[in-house]
Amino acid sequence: MCHLINALKKINVAVIGCGVWGRNHIRVFSDMQTVNLKCISDIYEESAAKIGEKYDLDYCTDPQIIFDRNDIDAVTICTPTVTHAYLAERAINSGKHVLVEKPMTNTVDEAKKLIKLSKSKGITLAVGLIERFN
Repeated sequence: MCHLINALKKINVAVIGCGVWGRNHIRVFSDMQTVNLKCISDIYEESAAKIGEKYDLDYCTDPQIIFDRNDIDAVTICTPTVTHAYLAERAINSGKHVLVEKPMTNTVDEAKKLIKLSKSKGITLAVGLIERFN
């Protein structure tokens, strides 16, 4: 099994939002053998800096820095719901695969737009549903 894991290409990931769920994503990604956690972002620099230092990660307050990086394959969006559609659209248009926390968007129309956009760009768009069966 170890040879199989070592043979897999690691995916380079960034987390946007360092609140409660964002910190969970950061903790889990930092322990995964198939993930390189590259960068985190939060609008509050103090939060981003504290967590970035704890995990030895690049951090920023502007997610556009993440979207512009060529060394990041995917992002997770763990911000308030009203920001999900805007951030996911920017990520998709930047060629990043997206995992967005639930609820996916603030409206059904926003969700439909993201689904259509991700399909047209060949980008994976997924929604975190860890509490689905609780």
